[in-house]
Amino acid sequence: MAKRSRAQADLAQLKASGETQLSVTDPDARLLSKGDQTVAGYNVQLVVDDKHSLIVASEVINRNDIGHLHAMAKSAKNVLEAKELQALADEGYYSSLELKSCEDDGIVAYVPPSDGNGRLEKQGRFSRKDFKTAQPTLTVVGAAQCCVRCRDAFRTQVAALRSATRAARRSAIRAN
Repeated sequence: MAKRSRAQADLAQLKASGETQLSVTDPDARLLSKGDQTVAGYNVQLVVDDKHSLIVASEVINRNDIGHLHAMAKSAKNVLEAKELQALADEGYYSSLELKSCEDDGIVAYVPPSDGNGRLEKQGRFSRKDFKTAQPTLTVVGAAQCCVRCRDAFRTQVAALRSATRAARRSAIRAN
């Protein structure tokens, strides 16, 4: 009877809060899925200044990265009081709507197009990988350009960021 009353109390709590999940061990944790793996945890969004390697903005969410590029980049732009901002993100943030919103707010975002989750291939259907273009660039919705050139720029930015991070760590070690 104790288990049943606890389960009924949990259901009532879910209904009252409007949430779809409840963790009895950690109230803030949610089930997060990526591919075939599901874990109880958090998705932390961070924006780091590439010059000083300092965290500029952060947010803990319980969803995937899609739909957070613009909000996080805009938050960083406001904190830094910058007129323009360049943002570098992985493919999990790719969304043409987010790229357009960034562009409208003076944020140049470098995000490689996502290859998707492989659902189309599993169904025996064609995916974007099956098509090649005659020219080396692809145009994304709106004026946001995310193409082969941008992928190269993305890789260059990632390499520069890693190099700057290593240099900052070395100088911090020397300072101590």
